[in-house]
Amino acid sequence: MADTGFDELRELADAAGDKMSLAMGMSGWVASLIVHARFEEASRWAFELVSLLESIGDPTLLLGLAYPALPAKLQTGEIGHCLQVAQRMIDLADGDPTKAISSSNRRWWRRSCCAGVDGVASRTHDGEATSRRHRRWPAHSMRGRAR
Repeated sequence: MADTGFDELRELADAAGDKMSLAMGMSGWVASLIVHARFEEASRWAFELVSLLESIGDPTLLLGLAYPALPAKLQTGEIGHCLQVAQRMIDLADGDPTKAISSSNRRWWRRSCCAGVDGVASRTHDGEATSRRHRRWPAHSMRGRAR
């Protein structure tokens, strides 16, 4: 991989005591390592990322930046650690799928993702009837895409 500047970011953030910037950069670094199939390295950085996020103590930051740790740990077979991080994220979200999104982005997310939702009947795996919501995709969103 080409020089991404992560090493320099790490040095500067450490010198300034800026854990938040370091966590943001580290989250992107872990994702980049995954994309380049460097799973062992990604897994080591993922552990450090989660530890850093926990030390910061901001639940919203952890929810927003810890996601790359999950596939990094899955790719190396570290299912136990993956489940711990996933459960921590679930607990912090407390049922709100938009919790890690800023309030202004949350309004956009709800408008764009919930527009055109219809309630339809469905069945669960054991045959019980349930209500499920489905998203209708506008025709213009499919232009130029393979169908």
